[in-house]
Amino acid sequence: MSKFDRSSSENVEPFLSLTSLRYAHNELLKRKRQEGETAEFLRDVEHFIYRAQASGVYLDDDQDRYTAQNFIDYWENRLFAAGKILTDTLLAEFDPNLQPEIPDEKCPYVGLDAFRQENAPFFFGRSDLIKQLVQKLSEHRLLAVVGASGSGKSSVVLAGLLPVLQKGALPGSEDWHYFPEIVPGSTPLVQLAQLLVPPATSLEEWQHYILSKFYEDPYTLQRLVDERVGKTAVLTIDQFEETFTLCRNPREREAFLDNLLQFIHSEKHPHRLILTMRTDYEPYLIRHPLFHTQFEEGTIRLTAMNAAELREAIEEPAKAVGLKFERGLVNEIINDIIGEPAALPLLQFTLRSLWDKRERNRITWDAYHKLGGVTQALAKTADDLYESLIPEDQQTFKRILLQLVRPSEKLEVTRNRIRRKSLYQQQGEDPGRIDRVLQKLIDKRLVHLTKGTTPDDDQLEVTHEALVRNWPRLVEWIDEARDRLRKRQRLSEQAQQWETLGRDPAALLRGRLLQEALQFNDLNELETEYVHTSKEAEDAEKRAEEEARQRELEQAKKLAEEQERSAKRARYLAITLAVMFILVVAGLLLGIRAIRTQADAAIAQATSQAIAIQSTIEYLSAQETISAQQIAAQNAAATAQIEQLTATAQQIQIATAQAQVI
Repeated sequence: MSKFDRSSSENVEPFLSLTSLRYAHNELLKRKRQEGETAEFLRDVEHFIYRAQASGVYLDDDQDRYTAQNFIDYWENRLFAAGKILTDTLLAEFDPNLQPEIPDEKCPYVGLDAFRQENAPFFFGRSDLIKQLVQKLSEHRLLAVVGASGSGKSSVVLAGLLPVLQKGALPGSEDWHYFPEIVPGSTPLVQLAQLLVPPATSLEEWQHYILSKFYEDPYTLQRLVDERVGKTAVLTIDQFEETFTLCRNPREREAFLDNLLQFIHSEKHPHRLILTMRTDYEPYLIRHPLFHTQFEEGTIRLTAMNAAELREAIEEPAKAVGLKFERGLVNEIINDIIGEPAALPLLQFTLRSLWDKRERNRITWDAYHKLGGVTQALAKTADDLYESLIPEDQQTFKRILLQLVRPSEKLEVTRNRIRRKSLYQQQGEDPGRIDRVLQKLIDKRLVHLTKGTTPDDDQLEVTHEALVRNWPRLVEWIDEARDRLRKRQRLSEQAQQWETLGRDPAALLRGRLLQEALQFNDLNELETEYVHTSKEAEDAEKRAEEEARQRELEQAKKLAEEQERSAKRARYLAITLAVMFILVVAGLLLGIRAIRTQADAAIAQATSQAIAIQSTIEYLSAQETISAQQIAAQNAAATAQIEQLTATAQQIQIATAQAQVI
């Protein structure tokens, strides 16, 4: 038997982790079965043993060292059987000072961000759930992944489900067309339109054309995908609840849901729709029964990860890059996080923060204690950043975060995506200070920035709602500013609706709402124009009202003058009538007096005549020679005179009575 000199192994490159060591061991086993123990193979075995021995300086866990030594012993025995002897094949002693430096770009944890497809190699702990999702998607064209905030909905779809589908988890799924995932935002139809822009077509022109089609025809999305893709397509919509929480246009929301519904009912291709949605927003779907039925049939509800799954999510990504945790630390992290609301984002934030504090390739107990543990890591990081700022920067810090949250009418607070440009609307604030503070928030992964076509179009949002709920200082700020934030958010929505309605004058602000809007000094361009136009419209209305009032006053003045002239004429007429009345009354009185005088004379005359007639009658009666016929004639004449006198007296009495009434 021959011996080999270890001097040739002094400069070998050790394996950085047991995972990489095991992988190399398995590759050798595969070659042994395929090639046999050739001379070249045995040289590679010898080289493997030297590398494995050297890896001992990086292995501190007893079980890992035991496994590594078994690998070495196995291959040493194979060399011995082939007549080759190695001396001193014990695993090297662990040396903390020789631990390798792991480059920052190899970080296997994502912090508050969701895992995405590029993070799939580091996504662990959800293998059983992924199998359920694949099975459900084989049975239904719509898959809805529903869970509480922080349950890992986005991560399991983007880094778990989609990668296995692209590898052929369902028959033919490796050949499907996968659209980039979208979020609905306040204009979900615009998000759909951007997925389907034809080559060499202006986005603005395309949106103007296709949006009207979406409204008019619910088959528009299905027809476009069938024609342009020509095979099964997968559309993934993350944070689907924004369809109801951010979109304020009921007509757009209805058109969006109708197009999605017809998309999955295509007869040409079995398209798939994958949604993620928070549990607490499911009741909104009841208002859309057809879509709700499909949603319920395709729903998978996420449950909290158990201890074994959490351990896998912590340890497996670490093994992949050679990261080590001091003994017992993983158990402590699991005990701290299990049962916590929003456990997964808090866990990932803690792991990412521990990565930043690693010592070479090790996570230590000291780093964990300084961080404050899982439950305090997020709040402590945010507090440390805030307290490190000068007072002016602290005010900017607070204002930025308050712009990135959206309080509801209840106690719920959610993320609010804004354009970067809107941060610079605060009058008198230094843009340099805004940039400086914003960059610190991004560097600490408290704020997420999505690049736009220009820096002004960059989208900003709180990295996760866990920050809104788990940082007491921010919770306090929100409570203090809740009323103002609601009014500010309402103004943003009203401005957006005004724009959506083609700047309809009926959508402008008036009265108290306009006065509230005029108090804000952090408006973006659209909001500024909206408030300015509202103010101009209200001023124009006030001017019109004032002009109408002046016209009314002028008309009233003219009417008053006319009434005054009429009153004068009425007074003149009244005086004239009064004078005439007095004259008439005086004339009547004089007439009555004359009538009375005349009546008295007539009565006296009649009385004299009656007496004379009576005397005549008596005289004639005494004359026997007078005939009866003459007596009768005299009586008739006398009677006629008496009746005439009586009538005259009655007329006098009537005239007297009328005069007294007057």
